[in-house]
Amino acid sequence: MFVKTNKMNQFLFFCFSLFASLAFGQQDDIEKVVNSTLEIISVDKGTEPNWEEFKDLFAEGATVVLRYRPQGAEEQKLLTWSVDDFIQRVGPSYAKNGFLEEALKTKVDEFNGVATVFQSYRAHYNDTDVYGVNTYQLVELNGDWKIISMTWAEETEESPLPKNLK
Repeated sequence: MFVKTNKMNQFLFFCFSLFASLAFGQQDDIEKVVNSTLEIISVDKGTEPNWEEFKDLFAEGATVVLRYRPQGAEEQKLLTWSVDDFIQRVGPSYAKNGFLEEALKTKVDEFNGVATVFQSYRAHYNDTDVYGVNTYQLVELNGDWKIISMTWAEETEESPLPKNLK
């Protein structure tokens, strides 16, 4: 009986280890994609980000969205771009002024080839540090994780970073 139980435990441990390695492997791949967005757009003044590499992280038809409150306005607004429109809009500013964005904390939820990522960040541009949250929706396509939506919002006095992302 001991031999059967021991072999059963070994088999269960093997199955659990295999499942855990697959699950954590997916999470690592997803984090690598979202962290690549920050690495690519973080450039010194006078340096152009590698926009082709940036575009390769996104699925066809993906959106980039900024949620913000215009100065003096009472309500939040959304700016929604295609990836190409985002590059045209912000690209010249990143190259002209430089831009740095780094992840503070990342939370990944994945199920059956669909993932949502919440990532707090610190960004530095125009001699200012700002904090906020990026959210990404990704899908696995032909073995690669692709971003289908990237949305961000900056921290405000009314909306500080959530405790779980500090």
